[in-house]
This record gives sequence, C-alpha cells and structure tokens, in this order.
Amino acid sequence: MKKQDKFHYAWWIMIASAAIYAASVGIIISCAPILYRAVAQDLKVGVSEISLYTSIMYIVVTILLPFAGRILNRFDIRYILTIAGIINAVAFGLMGTYNSVIPFYISGVALGIGSTFLI
Repeated sequence: MKKQDKFHYAWWIMIASAAIYAASVGIIISCAPILYRAVAQDLKVGVSEISLYTSIMYIVVTILLPFAGRILNRFDIRYILTIAGIINAVAFGLMGTYNSVIPFYISGVALGIGSTFLI
C-alpha cells in the first residue's frame, strides 16, 4: 500500500467548517447568557423570563430539523445559508432595541428558524 504524505483536503474542509461554526453560532449562542442579568434588570423582569427565548429557539430548531434536510436538498445551499445568516443577524441585532420581553420570544422563533440551517 502506498502511504499518503499529504493532508487530505476533506480534513481542511472539516476544520474550516468547525471554525466557521465556532466563530458564528458558537460564540453568539454561548455568550448570550452573559447579558441575561443586565437585560433583565433593564426591563425589570426575571432572568428566567429573558432566558426563555433561548428555550423557544431550541424548541423551534427541534421541530424544524426533520424538515431541514428536505429543504437543503430542494434549494441551493448557498442561498439557504445566506438567508439563515441574515435572519440570525437581524434577530440578534433587533434584540438591542426591545423594551419588553415578548419581542425576545419572537426573536427566539426567528433565531430557531435561522439556526436550524446553521447548526
């Protein structure tokens, strides 16, 4: 058998994909709880009321994941990932403008839809 001296390109793709995921979704989702207490104090609600948007997001992801494969097979993945990224960016960006808890829950649904394809 012939020994390969080169690093197979599939490993580079896997490393790049993991880095993109860690830089985008991983950091944003993992660092969100840092702000829960400050936002809760600003809106004069409990931390659990603010953090509920994360649970809503993951419930939406759980519901939509079975359908994501069909959607990815039917449409061009570049467009789907672009739209999903825009949905997440807009939902996170709007969170800085909210004055009550309900819009956070709506953003949780939007983040769930976008994150379904970015996970």
